[in-house]
Amino acid sequence: MKNIKLDRKIFETDIANNPKIPVCYAIMLTEPYGLFESNNNNTKFYFRTSMRFLSERLYEYGINNITITEIKNILIELQKLDICRFYDSKFQPLSFNTIGETFSPNHRHFSSEAIHFESVLENNLLYIEDNKETTVSYFTVNFNDIKKILSFKNNLNGVKVINSVNAFLRIVSSINTKTKYSYISYDNIIPDIGIKSFSSINKYISFLSEINVLKYTNAGVFIKSNHQGRIKSNNIYTLASNDDFEQILENAVEDVKQKMLEHNWLPYGVVKQQKEAM
Repeated sequence: MKNIKLDRKIFETDIANNPKIPVCYAIMLTEPYGLFESNNNNTKFYFRTSMRFLSERLYEYGINNITITEIKNILIELQKLDICRFYDSKFQPLSFNTIGETFSPNHRHFSSEAIHFESVLENNLLYIEDNKETTVSYFTVNFNDIKKILSFKNNLNGVKVINSVNAFLRIVSSINTKTKYSYISYDNIIPDIGIKSFSSINKYISFLSEINVLKYTNAGVFIKSNHQGRIKSNNIYTLASNDDFEQILENAVEDVKQKMLEHNWLPYGVVKQQKEAM
């Protein structure tokens, strides 16, 4: 198992227009070189990779239409959010020039226009300083789960695979580490990952359950006791990798019911019985 920590600020970026950002972010923190301690400063740790590697790895996962320019734009977005900072092999801050660069994963070579970037892209490594400040909010994810989703590239098109990864990451980011479950609503998932409809997110969540990376149930329908017409019916989620996921979900249903009652939300069945008795 390969657990990695991802910054929750990843959902503040423009995932709707560039849904590959979370996947690229996760891949660069796992392979191929791992964590590296700088000789220049023993208090700083870096992940290291190369943009060529990222291109080829994404291609292997079925994302075969990505270019070096697009990867650089992803890195720029991560740097804007201060999720990661990037350095060249001499630990100098790296600036990205994305003009006139193309890359074909199918042919595994750089175009002539991009040759002058070869030292950064191929021969040397790209050092990624992961922002580990105490104010940063991280969540832990098993990268094997992400790879499992990506392995279905032949069964689903690239868009659906990437959307499934993003839905998975957003749900995992909301799981309480103590209770091991999340009661997040579709309204809080959809805007953060650029999905447009409840029906779409429902399909992705069903898929994640079918391939055994996520398990979920529904705690039932609740109605706000003092605001007639307000209804809430969210799923409860936990990781399939939890050996006791069935017990977690069972306990979560009772926990959610209790918390809903404390906030004046009544089960629909109870409200219906009260109306019938009137």
